[in-house]
Amino acid sequence: PDKCIKKYGLQGGLGVCSFLFNFQPVSTQEDWIYHYNKGFEPWKWCWRGTEKQLKDGCYKGGVEGSNTKGTFCSALIQLNNWKIPEDYPFKVSY
Repeated sequence: PDKCIKKYGLQGGLGVCSFLFNFQPVSTQEDWIYHYNKGFEPWKWCWRGTEKQLKDGCYKGGVEGSNTKGTFCSALIQLNNWKIPEDYPFKVSY
């Protein structure tokens, strides 16, 4: 993590060398539906279940539940069997 923070800053590097995960197993609010009764999961707060929303949140940011580019990248990789998708726009490195 030190290399990533040094290169991109504390809030940077999402989707490149840092990936968001969350632990929210007890919230029953609709925005946390993909975290409820689960353990440590890729960030899916406010996700509505579409691949397009994951790609938009990962590649562009600024969509509901994702104000920063890179937010949904960990969930997008999970959706692709934990492999980097062919059309992934970032070079994963640190």
